[in-house]
Amino acid sequence: MTTKGDCLQKSYYNRPSGIGNVNEDQPEVKVYPNPTSQVLNVEINSVTGGKMQVAVLNMLGQKLDAQPVINNKATLYVATLPAAVYLVECYNDGVKIGTSRFIKN
Repeated sequence: MTTKGDCLQKSYYNRPSGIGNVNEDQPEVKVYPNPTSQVLNVEINSVTGGKMQVAVLNMLGQKLDAQPVINNKATLYVATLPAAVYLVECYNDGVKIGTSRFIKN
């Protein structure tokens, strides 16, 4: 209880609770070599099961290519793409599980 002048006011203090690691269950997506001119390798760690796929998108979000992931690895041939920055999105059973960026020389 606090008082200011003639007014009595009830004040509450909520102690913030701890926040756990928000990205704890997120898979690690590795893309290499980056930058690249011909081939891009993608590795997805800490995901088991399901039908996985990787897709290449331009910065407008347009899907340019998609490849299946086999043994948590995929190889994308990017030689025909113009030089720019692109996104690689990873999907497991149609649900996006990770995104990474790469530069095409």
